[in-house]
Amino acid sequence: MYEMPDGRFQVRAKGVALPCSIFDPHRQRVTHAAITENKHLSAVLAHIKEEQEKAAPPPKVKLVSAKNGNKKKGRRPPGRPSKMEAHYERRRAERSAKEVTQA
Repeated sequence: MYEMPDGRFQVRAKGVALPCSIFDPHRQRVTHAAITENKHLSAVLAHIKEEQEKAAPPPKVKLVSAKNGNKKKGRRPPGRPSKMEAHYERRRAERSAKEVTQA
């Protein structure tokens, strides 16, 4: 095995690079195409596919807060108003005062 400068690995035999791919057992599934491609192995691959379909789905991952028993309680209060909110409130009050004096 040869390690490239960028961190990848390359499999070589007598100086010739061989094609390879990384096997991930958690993502590897037998497909219908693989069964039809390998006619000699079709019975074995069909059995493997059935076993994979029988397997329970992966467990749902809970957030750390949910594991600790934290439950959502709805929206949080808005907190302290921003300086712009105070500015807009003053403008609204001025407009309503003008409307009252004009009427």
